[in-house]
Amino acid sequence: MGLPRNKFLLLITLVLSSVLLVTKAADNDLKICQKCKCDRSNRTLDCSSRQLTTLFDDADWKALNSSGFDFDTVNFAGNAITNVTQLPQLPIKFLDISHNGISAFARRAFLNLELLETLDLSYNQIKSDALIPEVFEGHFDASTYEPLKKVRVLRLGNNLIHVFKQDLFEHFTALEELYLDENPFIAIDKQTEIAISDIPKLRVLDMSSLQLKKLPEHIFHASSKTLEVLNLSDNGLHHVPDALQYATNLKELTLDSNPINNIEYANIFPHMPKLEKLSLSYMSNMEVIGEGAFSGLTALKEFHAVQNIYLKEIAPEAFARPGQEIKERLEFPPIEKFIVHNNNISRLDRNLFADWEDIKVIDLRFNPWACECNNQWMLDTLIPQIINNNEPLSHDLKCVTPSQMSGKKLRDLAENHRTMRCLDKYGNHPEHDGNILIGLLLGICIGIPLTMVVMVIFRRGCFGLVRPRGAGDFSRAYYQRAGVYDDTMHHI
Repeated sequence: MGLPRNKFLLLITLVLSSVLLVTKAADNDLKICQKCKCDRSNRTLDCSSRQLTTLFDDADWKALNSSGFDFDTVNFAGNAITNVTQLPQLPIKFLDISHNGISAFARRAFLNLELLETLDLSYNQIKSDALIPEVFEGHFDASTYEPLKKVRVLRLGNNLIHVFKQDLFEHFTALEELYLDENPFIAIDKQTEIAISDIPKLRVLDMSSLQLKKLPEHIFHASSKTLEVLNLSDNGLHHVPDALQYATNLKELTLDSNPINNIEYANIFPHMPKLEKLSLSYMSNMEVIGEGAFSGLTALKEFHAVQNIYLKEIAPEAFARPGQEIKERLEFPPIEKFIVHNNNISRLDRNLFADWEDIKVIDLRFNPWACECNNQWMLDTLIPQIINNNEPLSHDLKCVTPSQMSGKKLRDLAENHRTMRCLDKYGNHPEHDGNILIGLLLGICIGIPLTMVVMVIFRRGCFGLVRPRGAGDFSRAYYQRAGVYDDTMHHI
């Protein structure tokens, strides 16, 4: 007869516990596991923030391999490592050596990491001179030049790099994501342009915070068929870069925190037929988004314009383009998210998009809305839609002008079916008209009787008021009506 089920489970538990105890004891005998956390269940070697100065020697790694520890993630972040030596053959897929003081590399430092997919070297002291192609050489391959075959992600952000050698990435045949943020490039020279352009499968490129004032016009020409995500935020760009005209496969573009001027006239976006997400936030110079600004973005689904404190106007035809068949019939991108909170916008044209009902997320909060008839459509159509789709986004929509409406919530006005008044032909608000007319009527009604009373009092000299004397007054002063006695004596 077999063992009862409860006893069988107890036996399995005891066996597993014994194995874990033996494994833990074995790990404690390993130098690397004494200094790091060997997490077998998550296949992770966590050596972060352990005050390490080296990546261990070959003997330590060999002992770890021999122990049967099957790991694929190694984390050395937050130590004091300054030199990356050549690592032995290890099954590492993700290697994080960020937040150290790395300034030097051994030649072929990552040669033996044949499974490596992600390499994080950000937040170090790496200078341009330390980055030479030989650092990233892989094993010989008949079809490609000594490649690191599987590396897809390379993070070089927050270092001291200002230029690349033009053949730096020649061994990265599978590289898809390159992060260069927070490096003092200041300008992209020809060598750097060639280095970036020659990455054959580049899909994501982060060039944020590089202190760039312009981009080489053809920097994205070679990668036009692969580049999908581009981050150019926090640079010194004053205009929409001309280089974007070659990024025809781009799906996501971030231009936040650039001093880009008004997007109108010649400073508009080129034809980017696959762009789905655009972010223009934290712009210090932008006041107006003019007509045709985004007419070339035919596939745009998400638009973000947040915390642009001077942005006061989005033109009615900013997103519109002439129809392909009938030029007079405007066409619009398939916007699903329209995020424009914390700007200086007071009016929104209902013709900005053809079908507001198709927009799933509309965030208009914290703008100084003018509660007048031009925005009446917002109360009638837009605010109810926001309440139905994203109720929290209906709060913090308040009137700022005119003064009588200041502080009132658009949501309350919409629910009470309020009708907002228009400006008069002089641009004045008519909200005071009723009070002014009543005031004038009261003034007339009270003023006329009061004036008559004052005149009577004045003429009679009451209350000490003496009217000035004229010529008639003097003639009457020397004339007295004759009494009866005087008249009798005259006839005698």
